[in-house]
Amino acid sequence: MLKRCFDGFNLQRERQDSDMWLWFGTYGISAFSFAIDHCVNGREAKTEYLEHPLLSKKDDDGEMSEEELKKQREAFVLKMQTMKANFDIAHRKNI
Repeated sequence: MLKRCFDGFNLQRERQDSDMWLWFGTYGISAFSFAIDHCVNGREAKTEYLEHPLLSKKDDDGEMSEEELKKQREAFVLKMQTMKANFDIAHRKNI
């Protein structure tokens, strides 16, 4: 019975770790892209920080608006580009 409790605790920690990874992936990348764009481009910057949680931004009928879908797509593209850059750095071939 103690082993089941320990396994349950480990499962809970894995879920918390996964949730934190997803949270940072969405909101952390939004913050980094916002900061970098505004530092580099100044007043010509076009990015906006996510002001509300992505999953809570729904219309009355439960559907997301086109603008919200566009923001989610942009956040996803930024996340994929960051993952690719990290992969390229980590797997750089020694020349």
